[in-house]
Amino acid sequence: MMNALVIIKLIIFQISIIYYLKIKKKNKIKLNKINSIFFLKKNGSSNISSKQIMFIIHYSQSFIIKIITIKI
Repeated sequence: MMNALVIIKLIIFQISIIYYLKIKKKNKIKLNKINSIFFLKKNGSSNISSKQIMFIIHYSQSFIIKIITIKI
């Protein structure tokens, strides 16, 4: 059960990143840079600030809450 929840959260997190990219096309953030953060790779410098990461995390959490409220 826990493994399924973790997988669902990771999928929602990646979906929220894609939505974030659509919202912030002007910043020209590449998916490779986000994936390097997502998988916590140390190589490859990124232009993404901590505020943007917090926004992505907050967006994914609100996305999870919306899905849960729709299901219930």
